[in-house]
Amino acid sequence: MTKFFSLFAIEKRLITMLIYIFANMLTFSIVSFTLLDPPTNVHQIPMRGDDQGRSDVFAMDVVWSPKQTDLGVKMLCVEAMDTYL
Repeated sequence: MTKFFSLFAIEKRLITMLIYIFANMLTFSIVSFTLLDPPTNVHQIPMRGDDQGRSDVFAMDVVWSPKQTDLGVKMLCVEAMDTYL
C-alpha cells in the first residue's frame, strides 16, 4: 500500500508529521514503513503501534529540517508493507 502526503514549509524550522496507516484486514498487520525518495533532510522514526491501542493501526513519525532551498510544497510517498505480501 502506498500513500502520498504533502509537506509544506514556509520557514526554516523543524516539522514533525505523524502518519497513521490502517491495515486493510484484521488478519494482517503492517510490518514496516518505507519513505520512497524523500525530500532532503526528511527522516523517519521507527514504526510503532497506535497510541489508542487499536491493533490494526500503526504509526510513524516523520521529521523534516528544511533548508532555505526546501521552502514550499514537497511530496512525501510512504509505502507500508504488511504480512500479506
